[in-house]
Amino acid sequence: MAFENFNVKENYPGKNLTTIKVGGPIRYFFEAKTKEDLLEVLKEAKRNKIKFYIIGSGSNLLIKDEGFDGLLIKILFNNINFLDDKKVFTDAGVFFSKLVDELAKKGIYLKFALGIPGTIGGAVYGNSGGQTEWIGDFVEKVFVIDTNDFQEKILTKEECNFSYRKSIFHEKKHLIITGALFNFENCNYKKDEFLDFLKYRRQTQPLSEPSFGSTFRGVSVDKLPKDVLENIVEQFPEEKNKINEFFEKGIVPAGWMIEKCGLKNFQIGGAKFSEKHSNFIVNVGNANFNDVISLINLAKQKAKEKFNIDLETEVQII
Repeated sequence: MAFENFNVKENYPGKNLTTIKVGGPIRYFFEAKTKEDLLEVLKEAKRNKIKFYIIGSGSNLLIKDEGFDGLLIKILFNNINFLDDKKVFTDAGVFFSKLVDELAKKGIYLKFALGIPGTIGGAVYGNSGGQTEWIGDFVEKVFVIDTNDFQEKILTKEECNFSYRKSIFHEKKHLIITGALFNFENCNYKKDEFLDFLKYRRQTQPLSEPSFGSTFRGVSVDKLPKDVLENIVEQFPEEKNKINEFFEKGIVPAGWMIEKCGLKNFQIGGAKFSEKHSNFIVNVGNANFNDVISLINLAKQKAKEKFNIDLETEVQII
């Protein structure tokens, strides 16, 4: 029998493992308290040919109502080790918000990271950040377990191939992030900027409600044809200055497009696009998978019709 020597829970409620509080039963659920725990349970899963999925806080994760017929591993090891005032190593299970707090105590104000949910493992995987800055900008090395041979390996920043909301780990699923080394020498925000942005985030994002965080990636301007960009300006001449600002930053925000499609505060079942920020889907009461995926698909459809733009989700579906 699989996992006899592990503290694995069976048929665990998936909704208890995601920040949006949606999901059916998980066949096997394991909490990895150490890197060694993680390595051994991965070996056991492979020996028994059981599929697995790694989570941190469960943000940006949508579990189907029928659940996940495999092993879900939650990484709990969460040490932070400052090597000097600017360099810090963190385990994958460290909450991003915890790292932001610890950096602020040392006078390093990671403004773009305020309000971003999840753990360092997930943040590195998805290159979390704002519209012009991302966590990948500050990575020196990423530590992984390669499930092809179960060896621990180290990737340089260049090998991680960071881009807007993406990394090499999207393609190489066999590489499991266990930690990262960061250098924040070039983080030069002032405390006042940091506190002002924190206040802004709290006012404009539904941080206290169950959600993924951002649902869709912003759209890179350099990937859009000229006629699509011209169409955006023509449809909203009264917002020309704002749109030009989007173009200068290189990103058209998904939330702005969803709002212009008339979906702000739009609800299906127990899920709706937030009235505070249209790129947040919030669970307003017993939402299920179909409620949430219906909103996602509706936003994709409307954005295609109105802007001829294909929205991409930041959400992983299992």
